[in-house]
Amino acid sequence: MAKRNPLIAVLLSLFLPGTGQLYNRQPNKAILLYAMLLMLPIIFVTLGWQYHFRGLAALVFFMLTLYLLNIGDALLAAVKIKGRERKPAKKWALMFLLFFLGTNVYAIAKDSNMFGVRAFVLPANSMAPALEAGDYIMVKMNDDESLKPAHGDIVMFRHQRYPFLLKRIVAVGGETIEGKDGKIYVKGNLIDEPYAGYWGRREHLDAFNRQHATGDFGPITVPADHFFVMGDNRDNSFDSRDPEFGLVARDAIRGKPLYIYWSRNKTRVGREIK
Repeated sequence: MAKRNPLIAVLLSLFLPGTGQLYNRQPNKAILLYAMLLMLPIIFVTLGWQYHFRGLAALVFFMLTLYLLNIGDALLAAVKIKGRERKPAKKWALMFLLFFLGTNVYAIAKDSNMFGVRAFVLPANSMAPALEAGDYIMVKMNDDESLKPAHGDIVMFRHQRYPFLLKRIVAVGGETIEGKDGKIYVKGNLIDEPYAGYWGRREHLDAFNRQHATGDFGPITVPADHFFVMGDNRDNSFDSRDPEFGLVARDAIRGKPLYIYWSRNKTRVGREIK
């Protein structure tokens, strides 16, 4: 077998797992490695790991380990290969890898919710302290039948002015809600809200907040299949208290946030969103 350049084997493996092995004339190993990398996400979804931070961390660990083993194997094989005999390349194996790479990319591009979750980054602090600007979160999308919005849930939804927003459900269809003196009453009863914060309007947001209500409101009766939502950062949130924002229809809800998988504040990484 003709000598192989270890650098080329490594670069090919970095680009696409298995191609380094193809360069070394090891088509069976190339297909095996790629198949293993392909199967890991399938196992991940089948077991429901994507709904838990530890599951995501485990997937990243195994994928990275296998990826590095793939590169190391290609490097070592290229170094060990000696001799001058040249064998024909296994073009069918390369076509096989490229075909499956293409189908994987197409499937993900066609359905970004194919794993049941999507990643988002928070640009603002309207949901602080539960969610802060700079938090990278995983959201369970509503194509999952188990998504049933209820009191106290943080939900992601589409709004006429924004592609997506995150707020907490405070009242549901058929209930009357009212805000007085910083307290929220649903069906005439004061509700307990340990997640809510009243810290005053922050200076850098005053220009925005002057346009939107954050004080007393209501009473408002929520129609069927609608939700009254509010941000936990009560003095700095544009939400259902303001008529311009309005209520959120059930069919506008797209998902529920699950956990923070990365954040500017590293102490928040891995935190379950409640």
